[in-house]
Amino acid sequence: MDLPDLNYTPPAEDGDEIDEGVRDEMDEDIGDEIVQHSPDLNGLDLGFFNSLQSLTDCLSLRTLQDLIKGVLDEFENYEVYKLNRVFLSLQACMVEILNHAGGNGYKIPHANKERLENLGMLPPRLTCPPEVYANALHNLGIMERVAC
Repeated sequence: MDLPDLNYTPPAEDGDEIDEGVRDEMDEDIGDEIVQHSPDLNGLDLGFFNSLQSLTDCLSLRTLQDLIKGVLDEFENYEVYKLNRVFLSLQACMVEILNHAGGNGYKIPHANKERLENLGMLPPRLTCPPEVYANALHNLGIMERVAC
């Protein structure tokens, strides 16, 4: 990922002397900036981790080994339909990212997945609308011309 794409302006010019402590702070700031401007492409953040955590919170865990065993057990028993919802959210975010020229200026779409599932209408995957795909290709062409 290129930092200019994140609208990040480094505080010092190339060749400037930077104290080691300041450099560490800059590295942390860059990391914070990347997180703030990163699109939602982490399936763990979209529900899977929270779901596993809430299940393990119900367990009586005394040691690290108990925690690891609890997480592994919950993962093995995790219901596939719940995982499908997470991946549908991930796919919806991917479509929105394409629709917003690679940016994150969108709200995470909600599709009433539970209701669709109860009606037997929840799709196994989402498709990208042709106009979004065409626009994404157009935007890529523009970026390639600018990069050259």
